[in-house]
Amino acid sequence: MAQTASGESQARDSFTSRTAFIIACIGSAVGLSGIWLFPYRVSQLGGAAFLIPYLFFVVLLGLTGVVGEMSFGRAMGCGPMGAFGKALELRGVPHATRIGKAIGIVPVLAALGIAIGYTVVLGWFLKYLFAAATGTLLAQPDMGAYFGQITGDFGSIGWHAAALIITLAVMVLGISRGIERLNKIMMPLFFVLFCVLLVRVAMLPGAIDGYAYLFMPRWEALANPQTWVLALGQAFFGLSLAGGGTLVYGSYLKKDVNVVSSARNVVVFSTLAAVLSAMVVVPAVFAFGADTQAGPPLLFIVLPQVFEEMPFGGMFCFVFFLAVACAAITSLVNLYEPPIEALQQQARLPRWAAVAIVAAVSMGGVPQGFRLKTGSNGTREARRRMVRTHGTLSVRPAHGHRHHLGHRARRHRIASQALKHRPERLFHGNPNSFPKAAKACMLQQHAGLLISCRENKPDPEALTCQVEIR
Repeated sequence: MAQTASGESQARDSFTSRTAFIIACIGSAVGLSGIWLFPYRVSQLGGAAFLIPYLFFVVLLGLTGVVGEMSFGRAMGCGPMGAFGKALELRGVPHATRIGKAIGIVPVLAALGIAIGYTVVLGWFLKYLFAAATGTLLAQPDMGAYFGQITGDFGSIGWHAAALIITLAVMVLGISRGIERLNKIMMPLFFVLFCVLLVRVAMLPGAIDGYAYLFMPRWEALANPQTWVLALGQAFFGLSLAGGGTLVYGSYLKKDVNVVSSARNVVVFSTLAAVLSAMVVVPAVFAFGADTQAGPPLLFIVLPQVFEEMPFGGMFCFVFFLAVACAAITSLVNLYEPPIEALQQQARLPRWAAVAIVAAVSMGGVPQGFRLKTGSNGTREARRRMVRTHGTLSVRPAHGHRHHLGHRARRHRIASQALKHRPERLFHGNPNSFPKAAKACMLQQHAGLLISCRENKPDPEALTCQVEIR
């Protein structure tokens, strides 16, 4: 038995170096959880105060969960289905192999299910990346409708197929020639591109308000149990735990590599990537008065509108979606590896056959009408949030709605942008008759709002407005 295990270990592919292993683990951890969810959580839950429970849980989980999964995978030399069986066998548990497979198949199937949905989202990123490269993305008159079209029935099936082909083509090449080489290119590129965006965003007027909002602690948030619960969840998913991917990567790790040191590097760089993303996203959104808490539409609806108003926005929009696509691909290969490894190990299949089976399941298992909450209802909610966030409309009982124009710089920006677009799409009648309303609506027009206004005679400073969300 020992000789067989030794033979399997020698035949098993592996990472060529400690650095390659660390970069691959960082690639698995840096994904949408850090790029989209972390800025949203920080904005929502106390700014810099949120970092206290987050960093506490990151260190705690890094020194236990990450180290444990890496060590477990390397010691057993296989993925979850084989590792649990071997561990139970060492403890003398009857029917250890069967029980181990039953336990191990849970994270394997979970990883496959997440990967299927993640592939669809990667398809959206590829579509946006292509549209940004061709210049058609920022030319869209209604970003919400554009995203809704992509997420609708058969709206991105071709891009989903492209995402699947790209990812599984890397998987066919194996660990050292595929996953390792991909991460060695994608991860440095991700950090370089986000550093470029960081410098550009820091030069935006109003970005300093975003930094203040991001890093100014709101200590009362620490008294809210939800802050601690969501910080734990953010740290858990941000370190890519319990999905089987870290365990599988550990099984490809050579015996002379220091696991604790490797885990420490993964924790540091995954946290650095999350903070870097927040320092790009939040100040950029703040500089143009958009909603930092827009949820899933932040990446696909709000940020493209921000890039549209930014000088050289088309170029920086392309850089942003290229960086996000890099992070998504490196995370996705980690999610697909557990089921592929399980087929190789348990069914004794060659790697290309295991990849083909996973590809067939992934393509056939995606409902064609798949959409996140950012479809129909989610898009409407994002638009409503944008109305509230820009402060152009506030409900005033018995007097309809009132427009608040904000400070002088924002009035100037709103007025100039309203003139650039077709004002007849905003108002019923002659927009020149409603100068205050015209000055009050910039991003609302982008979001697909139809607004009709009339002067409020009892109060000449107010406007009675009716808003229709298309």
